Amino acid sequence: MKELLDPNRILTLRQAAALCLVSTDTLKRRIGDGRLPNAHRDPFNGHGQWLVSIADLVADRLLDPTEVQPVTVPAQDADASGEPVTDWHAEVVVLRAELAVRAEQIAFLRSLVSSRLAS
Repeated sequence: MKELLDPNRILTLRQAAALCLVSTDTLKRRIGDGRLPNAHRDPFNGHGQWLVSIADLVADRLLDPTEVQPVTVPAQDADASGEPVTDWHAEVVVLRAELAVRAEQIAFLRSLVSSRLAS
């Protein structure tokens, strides 16, 4: 059985294009059109590389949803304040990507501090 993709996974533009069998230019156009709303540039890699979530690729019909793990939806459709829960999944995807970037920054800074202390 084929392994299902994690909808929370974040891909580079090149990885996403290869997975979807489209060009990076196609994905850039879709980003510009707002069709991949959680795509964002990585401000910390020095090149401003685009990052795209698998969830966005499925939502834009670039990936078959049967290739992606199902997303569990909470039983309640309102938060503690009674406000409807809207697009929480997309927000979680973005926050996880930001967390991964921050973790890489912390690791880099720790190595920098360690090398300075060793000097």
